[in-house]
Amino acid sequence: MYCFDKSLCTKTAGPGVAMQARVSTSDRNEVVFSLTPGEFILFDTSDDELEPIWLGRIMSNPEWQGQGVRKNNSRRIMSYDEVKVGKGEVGMYVMWYEKINVVSDSLRYWVSRSERKPIVQNNRYLIPMEVKMHQMQGENNVVPKLRTSTRGDTDRSANNNERKIEDWHDKEFPIVWKMDEDLRRTALPLSDA
Repeated sequence: MYCFDKSLCTKTAGPGVAMQARVSTSDRNEVVFSLTPGEFILFDTSDDELEPIWLGRIMSNPEWQGQGVRKNNSRRIMSYDEVKVGKGEVGMYVMWYEKINVVSDSLRYWVSRSERKPIVQNNRYLIPMEVKMHQMQGENNVVPKLRTSTRGDTDRSANNNERKIEDWHDKEFPIVWKMDEDLRRTALPLSDA
């Protein structure tokens, strides 16, 4: 005896695929350009069976004039550590959050325990939707707005910004966030698109 689940399948070849890909990229880019530091975002991780969507938060990047997103307008691929951002794609400066108990149905999250600094992510796997999280415990902790110094002492400015991120992460550590079940239910089919 077999049980079958109905779901949408992504068309990968044939007529209309290029147009579908352009629309999907346009939707993602539109959402990304409206993001500001402190906003939560979701990423598709369909290959992760335990957790098919990941939660992140846009952080201020001093190298991007304090913005949390940056479009690659050059003709070459921009590389940030191991992450590649191709021509026309958008990089996002992201702090990761983890589900407190991955095997539980409880949708409670906290800031990553292993990744203590924000990293650049490509918007290719972004799920284009507004993400609202609810703070369940801990004190309010505003994401710092960081900028590089224009007065010449860039080493000191970089160290100061790094310290601000570390202080912010330390304050964020005990805070617990909750995701609405409706948000997750809406995001899951979009992660396969």
